[in-house]
Amino acid sequence: MASILFLYPPTADPTGPYLSIPYLVAAARAHGHTAGVLDLNILGYRSLLRRSTLERVTEECRDRVQRLPQDGLRFQHAAEYLALQLALADAERVVHSIDDAVVGLRDPQQFYDRSRYHEIVRTLDGALNLLSARHHPLELAFTTMRTPFHLNDADEIAREGHANANPFFASYLEHLIPRLERERPDVVGISATFNAQLLQAFTLGRLVKERFPDIHVTMGGTAPTQLALRSDAEVLRSLAPFVDSIVLFEGERTINDLLDRVAAGGAAVDVKNVLVVSDPTRHVREPTNESLDAWPTPDYSDMPLDLYFAPEPMLYLAPTRGCYWEKCAFCHYGLTDAGTAPYRRRSVDRFVDDLRAMQSRHGARMFYFAGDLIDPRYLQQLAERIVETGLQVRYTSDLRIERSFTPERCEKLARSGLVAAAFGTESDAPRMLKLIDKGTDPKANRTVFENFSNAGVAVQAMTFIDFPTETAAEANLTLDLLEHNQDRIDLFFVEEFDLEVGSRVFRFPDEYGVREIYFPAGDRLKLRARFQMKDEAKNADEYRRLKRRMDTLASAYGRRSYPYAGSVSVAHTMLWFDRFGREVFKRVAEELRPRRAAKLDPFRVLDAYPRPTPGLSIGDLPYDLEQLAAHVGEHTAELTNRLENELRDVRRSTWEAQAAAIPMVRPTESYYLFPQDSGPVPVPQWVWMLVSCFDGTASVREAARHIKVTPKDAARAVAALAERGYLIVDATEARATANARA
Repeated sequence: MASILFLYPPTADPTGPYLSIPYLVAAARAHGHTAGVLDLNILGYRSLLRRSTLERVTEECRDRVQRLPQDGLRFQHAAEYLALQLALADAERVVHSIDDAVVGLRDPQQFYDRSRYHEIVRTLDGALNLLSARHHPLELAFTTMRTPFHLNDADEIAREGHANANPFFASYLEHLIPRLERERPDVVGISATFNAQLLQAFTLGRLVKERFPDIHVTMGGTAPTQLALRSDAEVLRSLAPFVDSIVLFEGERTINDLLDRVAAGGAAVDVKNVLVVSDPTRHVREPTNESLDAWPTPDYSDMPLDLYFAPEPMLYLAPTRGCYWEKCAFCHYGLTDAGTAPYRRRSVDRFVDDLRAMQSRHGARMFYFAGDLIDPRYLQQLAERIVETGLQVRYTSDLRIERSFTPERCEKLARSGLVAAAFGTESDAPRMLKLIDKGTDPKANRTVFENFSNAGVAVQAMTFIDFPTETAAEANLTLDLLEHNQDRIDLFFVEEFDLEVGSRVFRFPDEYGVREIYFPAGDRLKLRARFQMKDEAKNADEYRRLKRRMDTLASAYGRRSYPYAGSVSVAHTMLWFDRFGREVFKRVAEELRPRRAAKLDPFRVLDAYPRPTPGLSIGDLPYDLEQLAAHVGEHTAELTNRLENELRDVRRSTWEAQAAAIPMVRPTESYYLFPQDSGPVPVPQWVWMLVSCFDGTASVREAARHIKVTPKDAARAVAALAERGYLIVDATEARATANARA
């Protein structure tokens, strides 16, 4: 028998374990192989999100700012300067708060305290901004790690994956290398579900191959499968420094076949669905259609459940695979050549046994029933069995709008423990639904939402705009659905349509008004197809209005970014739905809406002795941050469009040449307040000087005299700053103090 160490790379959701490796581990162990697990995603974020790391990062950011030109900024430097200054404005608070914030995510008392949770989210976002600025032009979030370059080809992967450019590299040296030295597995298996994990997956593969050349490095999952299917032989051979083989499609059977071959001392090149990158033309491809009853209960025993950023785990279990509808024109799930994988179910009894095992082994009560799509009949059978057996579970899943979800059936699902359901609504425009081949209609959307919400199940609507030929009026119909049904819908997202290779739109573009599909020069890994329409259905003004409307709706619903409470189908959101009820996020939005301070009569503050709000600081900068933000935002969009759609060339050299032609930003002395609760606030120089006078010992009248402005202007400025929460002014106390001093 052979041994394998499975690695789960950043960047992915750190609030709980993903399901891929537990299924693979269980299959390998059931077959007699030795299997271990290292979740480098959560270990990496744990290493980054701590005070000692962020103190060092802050000093490095300050050093980078000092080394930037003071007499003018080219585009690259302007973007870097802006990122650094915005991150540093909040760095002191973030550094002092980060350890408590990470602890707070695992502490139920803090996690369910709405105000405290909001503070924790702000701290984590600030920390990620600080890390991104240190590694500019990196954009790092919990499910994103991107620069303009890093996945274009093998050279860029190597360039962006080295120690200085990669924020996770130190954690690999800390956790991975000692483990490999101790165990020396025969195989390292890297599971990458999302494109955001690919840079780290390849970085890990190269690190293992350089230091342990006798270990076979294989990679599998949705993202590597699609990369391998799209890439030509030359590109695949260029990946040899990073990986020995890629497992295609579903992995349970294939990983065991590979381990059997390794144990027997044979070559992997003839194993079905294993692509050896040094000889990619020889692989044997056979799409899998395994029975889900063929494999044991997934094994989460080696996942570090005590480290994830949540007070309790939400474990993933897959009752089905594939899609029972299999018609939507936009859809392509990665473990198949095109469309979706064949639909299969695990028997109800086996799946209930899985739930019972997860409760016994891990004390779990919250589950995500993962699958491309679960059919209503099977879900009803599963709900009945859960109720019959007396299992006390809480769960969520992705569902399709079906008229068979009657009020009675929705109530049964709620009794079985269904907390929330996410529906692939896509659109509420009849023509779009027909073009997509969704098989639903606007009336059904509303009826199903009402039936679930009346049963107490939280409804989440998953929609998108910009499907080919969609007009602004049709996009607004979808937003109307979200705006006018807030009593039925509890969360939503609206994504921009992105063309999936393998979807029906990609395979039959003429049917959808698509003139051309292409991959720009330099995108050798073909990770994202671009396309041009025969006719554009929206103009720029219409699109801007749609974006503003989406932002307004997101605020009303209390939406947060992934994976925080307030984003669709994540652990934090499910836990909050379970604790507070389905309408919690709209209530939180109202609670957290800024309340403007009461109007102050400027005359009444003339003799007050203002003090800065705790955490407020002031500073002057050689560049205007608002000007920089407008400059960087405008030219980033222009540069992206030019590279992708006009030049159709996304190579680093082309990006650098185009960026160098963007006009330089000249210095402009600027003055700022730096509140603890928001970004830098620009103020006129005299207001900046006025605030610098206030430490509780100078009145407004005295400060005005000192900086040579009229008392009336000073009083008006102080009143306005106090109303915005930047100064503390107690006029009554101030008059008493003034009288006493007189």
